[in-house]
Amino acid sequence: MTDQVVRSQSGDVLQDTTGLGATSNVSSYSYDTAGRLVAAAIPRHRLTYGFGPASRTRIPSEVELSRFK
Repeated sequence: MTDQVVRSQSGDVLQDTTGLGATSNVSSYSYDTAGRLVAAAIPRHRLTYGFGPASRTRIPSEVELSRFK
């Protein structure tokens, strides 16, 4: 098995290539200007992440929490 990583000047992983025999998989990662991961393209998946008021998780109400007791 092989693993090759390309990093940014600040040390963030930009690309990761893994290989086993004749098969290789490439994953790539993108960051915003604050250094937070905002996108990842991994084999068979594309993921995006958001930050700010529109992407915040809301706090569940007491009624919602009582369902788990």
